[in-house]
Amino acid sequence: MLNSIDDKAGYLDILLAGSLAVVVISVYAIFDVLAAVSLDLRVNLITLVSLLIVGAVLLRNRSGQGKLWWALLAALVLFTISRIDWNSRKPFLRDLNTIQLGMSVTEVEDIMGEYLDENGADSNNSTGSLLGDSTIDDTRVFRHTDLGWGDSDWGVVTFNGGKVVDVYFSPD
Repeated sequence: MLNSIDDKAGYLDILLAGSLAVVVISVYAIFDVLAAVSLDLRVNLITLVSLLIVGAVLLRNRSGQGKLWWALLAALVLFTISRIDWNSRKPFLRDLNTIQLGMSVTEVEDIMGEYLDENGADSNNSTGSLLGDSTIDDTRVFRHTDLGWGDSDWGVVTFNGGKVVDVYFSPD
């Protein structure tokens, strides 16, 4: 039972910290669904630091153990969200990000083989290339979906002499 003003203030701090954490985590999750932001280490660190600051300020009168639990819970929630594949965009970007400069065409095809290949080499796209022959200057264009929300998400891989010289993502 709440016996003093300090007890009430302590519970209000916890309630406020929890509410702010829900807002921060919700915004993070929404942007992760829309743009797979959890693949970016900087976004993860900024979000984690934001949650730690909220906890440090609002839980300043709590024990060190309470603050440690706050930090561990924040890190666990962010880690969990980063592992959820909400749609096909995040796995596509995760795979695209593994392509390194100097890789061969075969290595890239091994990584990106499950996605739509706009150069006509994709087994998943039985209708052929939607862009026609887009092998201009040894460039391969990959997509993760035909659905309208992401059909213009292009993973572009440029080769020179059969080796990767550039990789970038062009979002829908």
